[in-house]
Amino acid sequence: MAQDKLTVATQGDREVVFTRAFAASRQMVFDCMTKPDLVKRWLLGPPGWTMPVCEIDLRVGGKWRYAMVTPDGTEVAFHGYYVEIVPDELVVAKEIYEGAEDFSEEELNTQRFEDAGEGRVSEASLARGGPPRVREPRAMVAPAPDRCGGNCARLRPGP
Repeated sequence: MAQDKLTVATQGDREVVFTRAFAASRQMVFDCMTKPDLVKRWLLGPPGWTMPVCEIDLRVGGKWRYAMVTPDGTEVAFHGYYVEIVPDELVVAKEIYEGAEDFSEEELNTQRFEDAGEGRVSEASLARGGPPRVREPRAMVAPAPDRCGGNCARLRPGP
């Protein structure tokens, strides 16, 4: 699944918006964000990372948890629960990062899936809440550029 360049912007000091467009149907992009077998193929860090845990109970009130493991054995994990779901259009979920004290507050994440024309779908994610965000949006992406921008290529058909 090909994707356009990721754009990142802040809204105040507690909101970050990630936007990207994909050459795929809205249903496919939604599925890639909500089905464990697809999430495990793209939501990874740099080469060598694994995702032994990808649990998704996709319903309002349902819980989810992702746990990735770095080559040195460090676990990077997130969990939360779903607040609102509109198939192929919207996912609103609470999220907590399990590994850092300054990110231990719940954050509200909203993902919208909209037609972008020319057979493309735009996916915009708004992260809201938690600790005050870094004011420079590129700093939000710098530690994990593959997760935020490049790994969707792993969803292309083939071996």
